[in-house]
Amino acid sequence: MGGETGYRSRLLEQSVPADNSQPTAADEAVGVSQPPPPPEATPPLIPWEHRKEIGVFKAYWQTVFYVSALKGRLADNMDRPISLASAKRFRFSTVILNVAALAVIFLVSLTTLGIREKILNVQIHVDILALLIGVPIGIIFSGICLSVVTRAAAWFFCSKKFADDRQDRAIALSYYTCAPLAFMPILPLLAGISLAFVPLGSLKIVLLALSVWALLDWLAWYRLVLTAVHTIMGRSVKRTVFTALALPIVWVGIPAMFLLILPAIAMWMLMIASLS
Repeated sequence: MGGETGYRSRLLEQSVPADNSQPTAADEAVGVSQPPPPPEATPPLIPWEHRKEIGVFKAYWQTVFYVSALKGRLADNMDRPISLASAKRFRFSTVILNVAALAVIFLVSLTTLGIREKILNVQIHVDILALLIGVPIGIIFSGICLSVVTRAAAWFFCSKKFADDRQDRAIALSYYTCAPLAFMPILPLLAGISLAFVPLGSLKIVLLALSVWALLDWLAWYRLVLTAVHTIMGRSVKRTVFTALALPIVWVGIPAMFLLILPAIAMWMLMIASLS
């Protein structure tokens, strides 16, 4: 509690000079005022940057809501000491959260199949070996794709006009744009519950509603990236339009590329094994 109070008090003291010096009587006599503090002296507005003081769990979800509801104010942090390493950890945490949710839906689905057997009084045949092999591969594949996709947004935040420190901040803020994906893991849990308790006639409607939810979540991420690009990159219309056109291609192209590369690697390994 004390750490969070200190974090909030520093945000309120942004206008105080870093050295807390006050103008002297001589300065006031000649009308000399104390210069404002440099931008780097103001603390970051993103709660994740203060997770050591307010706690990791609380800082993560405060950041998710802070970024998701920004409406273009993410650029306010461009002149603040944003840590690229911290932003990478936030992005990685979001990816892990989604991968863990996929593992949960696998376990929940196995459980709900048994429940549905009892409810419907039918025998559901499941190839356990195929599940034990295919599901982990699918989860790993999804995790790799999501990790690359969430990193790909940074490509649109690069500019030769930026100094090295500002370029790092722009990339760091691009990683924070994946915050809406933190709501995605709710979908697997609801899908697993639906498999167990929703009647078969209504199951398609429920799964369709969950698919719409997932689409809206991705659209929120898409809109957030575009808004951040527009405000951080000097309100460049060309950069914003280019991002709007290229980003969906990148998001679709990366998983498609992996779908082509992974089978090719598997076939190459089989050929090497057969020759040896």
